[in-house]
Amino acid sequence: MNVPRLPIALLAAFGLTALGCGGMLSAAGKAQEAALNLNMDARLGRTEFCLEHVEGKNKERFTKVHTAWGKKLRIVDSEVTTFKMGKDDETADVDVQVSWYRPEYGDLHVTVLHQKWKAVSGDWFLSSEDRIDGDTGLLGEHVEMEQPEAPAPNALFQTVRIGD
Repeated sequence: MNVPRLPIALLAAFGLTALGCGGMLSAAGKAQEAALNLNMDARLGRTEFCLEHVEGKNKERFTKVHTAWGKKLRIVDSEVTTFKMGKDDETADVDVQVSWYRPEYGDLHVTVLHQKWKAVSGDWFLSSEDRIDGDTGLLGEHVEMEQPEAPAPNALFQTVRIGD
């Protein structure tokens, strides 16, 4: 069977061009991808990967706060709940809901963080992160745990036997 070469060459060229364009993201796409990657890495305790997306002047604070994640604090889940681009396409605001607990207590906590992102030469970096709602303690805030005054009574019930 004799197939003309020109249509095959055009099809191959079009296919390669389409593949090349698939990797091009808008500014919003790049910002969202950076935010999702940072928060997933933070959830899994991979601070070294997170630092690739943190603005230089904030790396020390970020490291200090997030090193407890996975050690003193266990992250159960994190979810980007809000993503909003700035009007200039150079900034973005992201809200992240984080579910976490302290292994010694086991109580589940939920905290909402607000992150500000900035674009620098096409790459996106976290410039600030603050708690806006929920439980304190996730970002290294001092929390005093109250102990009950008296131990809880034993929850044993009287045994009732039928037929004795």
